[in-house]
Amino acid sequence: MSTQLKHLLVLLLTGIMLCGGQLRAASRVVAGNAAEDDAVLRVLCIGNSYSLDATRYLERMMQQAGFGSDQYGFCCVVHAGASLQYWSEHLASDKVIEEKYTMAGTQVPEGNGWTLRQLLREPWDIVVLQQSSNQSDDYATYTPYVDSLVQAVRRECPNPHVRLAWHMTWSHALSFWIKPYSRKGWSDIASATEQLLLQPGRFDLLIPSGTAIQNGRACMDDDLELTRDGSHIVYGVGHYLLALTWYEALVAPYYGVSLLLTPPSADICSAYSDMHPFCPVTELNWQLCQECVKSALALPYEVYSTGLVCRLNTRLHRLRPTEERLYDLAGRRLSRPIQSGIYICGKQKSCVR
Repeated sequence: MSTQLKHLLVLLLTGIMLCGGQLRAASRVVAGNAAEDDAVLRVLCIGNSYSLDATRYLERMMQQAGFGSDQYGFCCVVHAGASLQYWSEHLASDKVIEEKYTMAGTQVPEGNGWTLRQLLREPWDIVVLQQSSNQSDDYATYTPYVDSLVQAVRRECPNPHVRLAWHMTWSHALSFWIKPYSRKGWSDIASATEQLLLQPGRFDLLIPSGTAIQNGRACMDDDLELTRDGSHIVYGVGHYLLALTWYEALVAPYYGVSLLLTPPSADICSAYSDMHPFCPVTELNWQLCQECVKSALALPYEVYSTGLVCRLNTRLHRLRPTEERLYDLAGRRLSRPIQSGIYICGKQKSCVR
């Protein structure tokens, strides 16, 4: 199959998934408002700390859209660095889940003794899966674990209309100690996701968080590439990008209420402003963020750029010595391994003694 034909098929499948979600939502929505039968959107996320990053601002968005806490229920089961293999083996062993959170990052008290299998037997509307960040660019690590989890969801969940969503995560900053790096890493993640979604019967929805972040990197000049440590997303504008992507991919089709073209609330703009590093959502960048999300939803395997660059801040950080293949922020391969003393400031390399 030619590359062009492959891309065309994936775009067609993505369009069908999105349209399907909108058609199913139509039965629950009256004149763009919440459902008359008080339908509750129940979402289970199975992942790691990236799941918490992605949903950190989501509750604030639900509130801005006018939804009460009785109209949605999000649960994140996480383990540090957990992969598809980890959760597949966790399910098979019937171990008790160690960490469970709400979408705002609040940990659910321990002591309920839930296993993953028991949790899957709740009436979820959507179950979200993802791969660990350091394996997200390698499709070979997805199987056979993704299929065992997909089959378990469809077998155990009592909701016959449960939908599975794939969370496409983001690449690490160039300064991080392990791949996938920057734009080249995002491209490899996109290729793996594309291959995953080519298989029929696996997933109904795509959450293109990685592409939304990569779009933001193309439009907003930030030395740590919208991360706070090279891996996890920066407080403020980064979490706004992620939560809006999740909202528009999952919530907007279900209830028929979009937040695109709506300025973020004051609560969203000020959230986590006491954390470091914090890059605020402002009058200058919120529309740019929304364009990044809109483009990611429409073209999940392409990077969007307006040609405009919004400068966020300046940070200097050191690259660890490595012989891994590395790329600069424009996606160009570096010609030699990184040595001690190499620092990155913006898009320029310089040796600091």
